[in-house]
Amino acid sequence: MKKTVSSTTLSAIPTANSINSACARSLASSPYTPSKSLNAKTSKPFPRSSATSSGHQQPRGSCRRRLLQDRRRKDQLRPGHRRPKTILAPAHANGRPRRILSPYGLRSLSKFHKDNPFSFGESRVGYEPGEAEVNIKGGNSNWRGPLWFPTTYLLIHSLLRFSDALGKDFSAPQASGQAITPRALAEEIANRMISIFKQSDGKRPVFGPYAKFQQDPHWRDCLLFHEYYHGDTGMGLGASHQTGWSGLVANLIDEWRK
Repeated sequence: MKKTVSSTTLSAIPTANSINSACARSLASSPYTPSKSLNAKTSKPFPRSSATSSGHQQPRGSCRRRLLQDRRRKDQLRPGHRRPKTILAPAHANGRPRRILSPYGLRSLSKFHKDNPFSFGESRVGYEPGEAEVNIKGGNSNWRGPLWFPTTYLLIHSLLRFSDALGKDFSAPQASGQAITPRALAEEIANRMISIFKQSDGKRPVFGPYAKFQQDPHWRDCLLFHEYYHGDTGMGLGASHQTGWSGLVANLIDEWRK
């Protein structure tokens, strides 16, 4: 026998949209700015919420936990709170800038792993600044050290947002003992990425050892926007027409060289 469900029964079941709307209303009334995606990790609807006398639904489960976490983060940014001095550690690697911070930007993997590869079973992951030494999943694994414009550009702008949130006086110590602010570090990284294309002593790092591109008057000023760049030398690698993200160097020049 075929079962049917009445429209009255369906209307009594809270939908994902109604629950998300209830969470959004609750978060909008709080004194902080919530994240846009409240359940991004699982991409599942929020758990059902209980209705109040006003007809609004209160967030429960993961939505409430996320709300409390965001409040704690907001409290940590208030003046007088003990701020984390390790916030700039990813770039300066706890006093060892040459591990992550390359002369030409940020490496995708710390140079520490050149002599200390990570091993699991018979597999190992070591620092490889250019093309990978072995094929993984049928192709070149190029995230073990090379420089990438899209991720570095995002990190530069993240540092600027840290600077806005923590204030212009916030800084962290360098290996030299001098302090550096998030904004100053962002500018340093941007200038190093720009230097990949800049001519110095008659050569551009992007062209590497290729004399034709470095010296020929018909080629030396025709820049190529490669997919990624060597972690130690800045030489362009991979596809040579990756303007979709390596063209972000134009944004860096516009933002930092005005």
